[in-house]
Amino acid sequence: TFVGHLTHGNQTLGQWQISFFTTAAVFVFEFVVYTVFASGEEQPWIHVVVDQKPALKKRAAKEVHHKSESEQLEGKAENP
Repeated sequence: TFVGHLTHGNQTLGQWQISFFTTAAVFVFEFVVYTVFASGEEQPWIHVVVDQKPALKKRAAKEVHHKSESEQLEGKAENP
């Protein structure tokens, strides 16, 4: 909207230069702010704690299921 307002009815080289230099100044300002205030340090929110209880319950259920199958197989082997 800035460029449209600036160049509406007056599309001269001077108006386009104002538009270009204003945009370039905004980008340079953003770059300087980012360079001064940004850091590459890891933030504490990156470490997500995952609830392991459902996975452990599933694993325990599978182990019980496997044990009962192996017990059944052992029982069949003992009683032919």
